[in-house]
Amino acid sequence: MSILSEKAILVRFSVAQWTARKFDKKATAEVEQNHGANANAGEVGRFNKQLASKRYMTELSSNISLARAWHYEQTLPWHDAEGVRILPVANFNKYQEEMSKFRQKHEEALNTFVKQYPDVINEAKYRLNGLFNQDDFPPVESIRSKFSWEISFSPVPESGDFRVALGKDVMKQMEQDLQKRLSHNYNSACVDLFERVQQQCQHMHERLTGYTGERAGAFRDSLVENIRELASLLPRLNVGGDERLDSIARRIDEELCQYNADYLRENDSTRKDVATQAKVLGDEAEEIINQMKGMFA
Repeated sequence: MSILSEKAILVRFSVAQWTARKFDKKATAEVEQNHGANANAGEVGRFNKQLASKRYMTELSSNISLARAWHYEQTLPWHDAEGVRILPVANFNKYQEEMSKFRQKHEEALNTFVKQYPDVINEAKYRLNGLFNQDDFPPVESIRSKFSWEISFSPVPESGDFRVALGKDVMKQMEQDLQKRLSHNYNSACVDLFERVQQQCQHMHERLTGYTGERAGAFRDSLVENIRELASLLPRLNVGGDERLDSIARRIDEELCQYNADYLRENDSTRKDVATQAKVLGDEAEEIINQMKGMFA
């Protein structure tokens, strides 16, 4: 059994919403004509109507964006083009808990939008004026169907799991190909974690080093909050039990997370020490990344 199939599952987060935008061929043609554009030489531009005011869509859109960001933060790469990610079993409960909260907010925001949808159309009549077209808007009774939210789980495939009657040579090649793919995905997941360390430590070093006490060089409380979250998250995502990652997570916690943002702003020597250590950890992570990429390039 591979490390991934034993300690992780695959998760796919799929969400869709009504775009509230519509390409208007007539308006596009009028713009081209008014400006003497030569449409025959190729597409000049596209006039897209905003069917719903942003205030109606903000809560839905922002929650979806936050949920998607959380999904990517709490999982590891698998086949991102297909929306599939690796979810370590150690992080399953936390993932489920938070995604359930996002789902509940989505349903509440969607219920509000559905109730307001007739107002959305009436407001559009006034705002779009001559550009308004009732056919651009889905019927009231079907607007909810334009939104979807789905999270699905599946096991990580194992290289020896073939239940079809194929020739031995074919099965052997398939097993080798899948094992190679599993190994590549495992390595990619490890690199992804070290890249997170490198990026956040580098960012912390830059912000602390550049702080002068002035507004232009200020840093937010989230600088420390994010690095603390990273230190907490890394062990849950360390599906392969990489000792180097566990060591860096402990050092992040011990060396970068002991002081809050206000203390770092007020104490120059401590701020410089933390900035220096952030650079050390970021450089170490970058060195590991380069080593790992060289191993399976």
